[in-house]
Amino acid sequence: MSQSFLVKKSHSSSYHFRSYIPIDILPIFNKKQFLISLQTGILREAQNKAWQLNSIVQSIYSQIRNDETMKTLTLDDIKQILRKKLEQSKNEFEKVVYIQG
Repeated sequence: MSQSFLVKKSHSSSYHFRSYIPIDILPIFNKKQFLISLQTGILREAQNKAWQLNSIVQSIYSQIRNDETMKTLTLDDIKQILRKKLEQSKNEFEKVVYIQG
């Protein structure tokens, strides 16, 4: 796996999204990285989800750098945002599958 934000742990059947916290905002979170389960063991699906989440989290990091009010976000807040995005994507996919029938 070439993407450092896509991880599959040896004890898990699911892939995970990993985000390294940028050095310049590291003091806000006091952690170097975090993981979120992508809830799929299918590589292609995991890659798509990970790319999408990486784009979102990079945007969040940019907003944190540029907006003082965003510096109150916690890692749990960021994870919740990303989990909601995963759920929205899943719901949209299920709608397409239902319509195509």
